[in-house]
Amino acid sequence: MKNAIIRILGFLIVIACSVQQGYSGQSTNPDNILNKLLLSITPLKEYHWPPVLMIKPDTTIEAGSNIYYQSNKDKFGFRITLTQGLITKFSGEDEHLISFIIAHELAHIVKSHVSEETNKEAELTKNALTREEEYEADFAGMLIALDAGFEFKKIIRGLKKLTTDELINSPFDCLNGEHPVWSDRLSRLDSSHKKIWESISSFKNGTTFLSLNQYDPATYCFNYVLEQFPDCYEANVNIGYAKLMKYLETLDEGDFQELTGGYFVTGNYYRNSVSLKNKIRGIDNDLWWDAVGEFQLALRIKPDLTLAKANLGLAYLISPIRRGSIGKAAKYFSEALELVETDSSIGPAEIALIYMNAGLTNMLSDVPQDSVYVNFNKSEDYSRQFAESYTFINNFNTNEINNAIKFNKAMLLMRSDNPEKNKEALKLFEDFQKSISYKSPWWQRANDNYLSLCSKYNFKPEGERKLKIKSNGNNKKVVGVEINAEKPISLSDKKSLFLSKVNSLDIEEKTVIPGKNLKRIILNNSGIELLASEYIFAIILNKQISPKVVIQKKNGGTRNNKAYIGMPYVEFEKIVDNSDYKDRVSLLNINENYRYYVDLGLAVKINNKTKTIDELVIVNLAND
Repeated sequence: MKNAIIRILGFLIVIACSVQQGYSGQSTNPDNILNKLLLSITPLKEYHWPPVLMIKPDTTIEAGSNIYYQSNKDKFGFRITLTQGLITKFSGEDEHLISFIIAHELAHIVKSHVSEETNKEAELTKNALTREEEYEADFAGMLIALDAGFEFKKIIRGLKKLTTDELINSPFDCLNGEHPVWSDRLSRLDSSHKKIWESISSFKNGTTFLSLNQYDPATYCFNYVLEQFPDCYEANVNIGYAKLMKYLETLDEGDFQELTGGYFVTGNYYRNSVSLKNKIRGIDNDLWWDAVGEFQLALRIKPDLTLAKANLGLAYLISPIRRGSIGKAAKYFSEALELVETDSSIGPAEIALIYMNAGLTNMLSDVPQDSVYVNFNKSEDYSRQFAESYTFINNFNTNEINNAIKFNKAMLLMRSDNPEKNKEALKLFEDFQKSISYKSPWWQRANDNYLSLCSKYNFKPEGERKLKIKSNGNNKKVVGVEINAEKPISLSDKKSLFLSKVNSLDIEEKTVIPGKNLKRIILNNSGIELLASEYIFAIILNKQISPKVVIQKKNGGTRNNKAYIGMPYVEFEKIVDNSDYKDRVSLLNINENYRYYVDLGLAVKINNKTKTIDELVIVNLAND
């Protein structure tokens, strides 16, 4: 007897769990919708027919289809599973959306995407093929729904409701799974708004790259959006943010210490992108001016843009031109705080950051301490609110707010003439050092103040071993390489746009699987191969002439470590210290194995004889 559940292809999220048959809702009845849709489909005689509709008593928004063996019929049959959360959210006026979701799962069944055969493809090939099946099921499902009398415009309207911020991923995020990004799927179904959906995809990709601290690919994405929609002020703000973060990356530790007397925080920068030991390039003032220009451009389009004002405040807080900059920072933060409590476009994470940096600015402006504490406490409140309300976010870590509060309050208390407040500062500095990487410049500044206070009050300081937490060796995720300075390649680049960008190069394109839109693109004379369907989802380097892969450290490491073909593996291990990896990962061929470094997004094929690197593959795989 076959296993009860052989394969599951989810509409939104793959599911396999206990379910109940039938529907208990009030407005939309999925059983009636299924029966109506089935009138448009020719039964599959070799299977038990019709498919059974199951309702999973769960508040999540999910759907899926699977095949199972019916021993009493000696045949395989099909189940379509919906969650109660999906039905509840989109019942009533959105029954046209429910019809499309069920029709999509029926399309998987009639197109033989759901079968008793176990998928033995290598991971990359499997993901590419199943994404293509999703496109096919979208189109076929739409035809089934329309043939059954449901309305196209109402289905599209429902899908737009479905693609809320909570449910939309970027194309980059979707590379590690079997489902394509929703905005791309909608660009196919809703062709009249194709340009808008493609720009939404690019914008989401840009925000993902910002969260990964990959500022050049992020800027490329936002510039694409502005080419299509020049009045998209959010793209201007995000380009400015990317340039401001790149400006910070040009600072060495000495420059950093001179910028400000306190611990500032950013949406993405500090947790993932403090590269402070590259002393070669020097401070790039042009990047700072470019960032300020983008923020001001956004404010000309929309004068009450809270994040543009807050980021201008941050820019002046860390300005290379110190004279008058704190006053300007205070002005912009004050304007941002006037808007922050009523701005529905931002959440508690962003508000917490604004209050923290506003408090730091006030502290440096010699504003009364009570006023400074108000801002710090507000920041702490919103950080706590975020932690209690949200399960995850790419670019925010409440620990950063907590660390900033410890450091900045300690700096305030250290100024006091009251010995008890000084001793409280000493304790905060000690706790702070234990909660942050010792490679951070903030750690060193805290340690200097801590030792000074210990000496002043004759306290025996903790040994460095207890104060230095072990660095976990985290690296920035690798998202691409450069053919040359003008032609970067990033994962999730749209294939058609990339090919138009490099049409002067010698390019060869091969079909990986006959009849499928899965291509291997070979850039002759560059040592680069790409695996792509609609988007590039793997960058393969396997020649001596292949470009080197830059390994960028978080939290103050060098930017200049590079991995390359022929590199001794023992040297590679040194630059990816303590990075988690998975062995025996198959990408294109189940008989070829790679070591996949999860935090890097980099697969490595090692030559067992020479102990050198034979191949590097930049790819975003699922972590489990």
